[in-house]
Amino acid sequence: YSDAIGADRYRVLITTFAPEGTRAFVLDRQSDELKGKTAEELKKRLWLLEKYAQSQKNINITPLSKDKHHILIDDLTAEKLAQLKTDGYRPACVIESSPGNFQAILNVPSEGSPEAANQLAKVLNEKYGDPKLSGAVHAHRLPPFANFKPKHQKGDGSFPETRLIEADGGLCHKATEQLKELAKRFKWEKQRLRAQANFDKMDTSGDPHAAYWAHYEDIAGRFKGALDYSQVDGMIGIRMRVTGYSPDQVRDAIEQNAPAMRQKNMTESEFREKYQYRNWKLFAQETTEKFVFGPRGAVQFGKAEAYRPYFMKLEGRDSTQQGRDDTKKKREGLER
Repeated sequence: YSDAIGADRYRVLITTFAPEGTRAFVLDRQSDELKGKTAEELKKRLWLLEKYAQSQKNINITPLSKDKHHILIDDLTAEKLAQLKTDGYRPACVIESSPGNFQAILNVPSEGSPEAANQLAKVLNEKYGDPKLSGAVHAHRLPPFANFKPKHQKGDGSFPETRLIEADGGLCHKATEQLKELAKRFKWEKQRLRAQANFDKMDTSGDPHAAYWAHYEDIAGRFKGALDYSQVDGMIGIRMRVTGYSPDQVRDAIEQNAPAMRQKNMTESEFREKYQYRNWKLFAQETTEKFVFGPRGAVQFGKAEAYRPYFMKLEGRDSTQQGRDDTKKKREGLER
């Protein structure tokens, strides 16, 4: 079991079912709190676990690791377990927790997002296992100790042992890809909420059209030579998002000023030939929604946030108390 799971440490939970309710305690909690034990340390305590089992106490275990999650899918039927595998998931181990019921543990690397790991556990359990389970850190049965739930007691008074059915180990690549995608979504959502919080605090009384041109002049002066004008609009939009303008304000600024920005850099015939069929309203909407305030824009926004004082100063709305030297430092960092 421990070779397949490969956890850094294991926390053991002892439970007893009684008429007055379930009682539970963590093994050796007084000496090592909740951090658990290594596999080698736990082997030295097997005699104690066997003693607890002899008095009909349930032995549950929670694997704990710094660099990976051990996602439990609980209460699987044989059919659901087969479907899980057919769908491309590869359990590190499978435990028969009671006759005809199974627990599957999927190993996935940590993506630095506990929220994403919790969501992954929730999604997988809703589809295959226990829809009430949603935590990435969760206890399961430790084989081969028996399941002493009263409903599983046999006619002769005995209880069924839990069994380690599979112990292939390794990472589940499909679950790993799901976790990465969920981590991205949670990251984007955090950035969106942070941006909204910053926006709520800001003075947004500035002129978005003036801001558009202030950023255009700065970008044009910084990047000499031919410009990709659509890219410039995107850069301006990101800067305006950083300084607190709303999607409507950014969209309107691009729609009203993007044609003039191109005309500033092209002859009349060049402009007419290239843009005679351009729907500027649609262009501004797609640039704003799909890029500036979309997932890709969230990444660019995170990178550009550090330069808010400089961008605000360009707009004539310096919102910080930092001096001229600090603003100069920000600009030098941006140029690098």
